[in-house]
Formats: sequence, C-alpha cells, structure tokens
Amino acid sequence: MELVFVTAGGQVKSRQLESGRYVIGRDTRCDLRVPSPEVSRQHCEISVDRDAVRVRDLKSSNGTWVNSERVEESSLGAGDLIAVGPVVVVVRIDGDPGAIDPVLLYEQGRPQGESSSPRQDRDESAEHPTAVVPPQKLTLSDDPESSSIVEFDFNLDDEEDDQPPL
Repeated sequence: MELVFVTAGGQVKSRQLESGRYVIGRDTRCDLRVPSPEVSRQHCEISVDRDAVRVRDLKSSNGTWVNSERVEESSLGAGDLIAVGPVVVVVRIDGDPGAIDPVLLYEQGRPQGESSSPRQDRDESAEHPTAVVPPQKLTLSDDPESSSIVEFDFNLDDEEDDQPPL
C-alpha cells in the first residue's frame, strides 16, 4: 500500500506503508509529517492491515476529508483522495491507480464545502475520482534511504497562486 502526497504546486511524494498505524500531522513525532499551520499536531491516523485500510480523524481543527467529504472515520480503497490541510493524499493499493495528474488530483481532492457534521463512513459504492493520465506525467520521489517523514517545502509567505491558501 502506498500514499501519494500532492501539493497545490504539483509537488509529489510517496510513501510505502506496511501493516500498522501511521499518524499524519505537523508534530515532529508524527509518522508522516506535513509542516503546515492548517494541519493539526496529530491530524489523522491511517491504519493498514491485510484486509482493510482506514483513516480516522484525530479531532483535528480543519478536519479530514475523503473524496471531498468531511469524515470522522472511513474505510479507504484504491484511488480514494484524502485532504489534510494543504495536501491531498491518494491511496494506491497494489499499483492502482497507476499514473496520476498531480494538479488535477489536488483540485479533485480538495473539500468542496465545509460541513459541520462529518460522516462516520463513506459509501462503499462511491466512485473514485482519481485522474488517470499517461505514466510519464507522474513524478514520484521515493528515496528508500529516507525516513518515513513526509515533508514539503512550503513558502507560506509567498503570494503566488500555486501556494495553498491559509
């Protein structure tokens, strides 16, 4: 199982996950770190086992979104999109989905509107909105020697359009 992290500017990083529990957040002790003020210290948790992949919000300030809907907890399938602060994460299971367009994926995975009542679980029959493109458009930087920390170079003072909104 792999998580592919995408930013508004098209930066892409991926991490392979084995069975276990992984916390995404801005705290330096998180397994997968997204250093942004839009991300809670411990934002959400991904649980991976042989039979299922799940995400659970850890009472984050800005919520955890699966396929553009706010959730407290949800099962995940190949191609599902998770929005955590300024990043969108695509779930890749056994290589599915194949190649993705990071800019389109980012737009598709962003929350469409803030909902005050998160869903407990998603509809298993929901379509997976991942944008599939020819493989040459996917650029992954997955150095096997690197740590499990996912870090992006955000310039939060930059006024360019490709920066995530605060």
